[in-house]
Amino acid sequence: MSLTDEAYQQRLWGVLEELCSVLADKELPGVYGFRASTDLGVRTQIGFSAELSILLNAYSNEIKESTRNNPFRCQQLQNELGFAADGFKQISDMFEKASCHATLLAEEIKENGV
Repeated sequence: MSLTDEAYQQRLWGVLEELCSVLADKELPGVYGFRASTDLGVRTQIGFSAELSILLNAYSNEIKESTRNNPFRCQQLQNELGFAADGFKQISDMFEKASCHATLLAEEIKENGV
């Protein structure tokens, strides 16, 4: 059973009802340093990155063990983990900027009572 569009929006936005009413139908401007728009969407990429971070933390011993006596895999994993680390940094920077912007925006609204 799939959710109706309204139910999906409610589940996605949760307690952010007013932000939902203003932003839910807006398109994301640009690609924010993520892959081209023909690739996976920002939401999918961030979701996958969250899952990957959990998997890396949970299974780091298995990852290290898989490189034993396998120089090719060792080199490939070094490269891939470096790429993943760069992606995590991009997302972290994006969220840091968003956090600062949200705080400033809340302060502006409080001061101006708009």
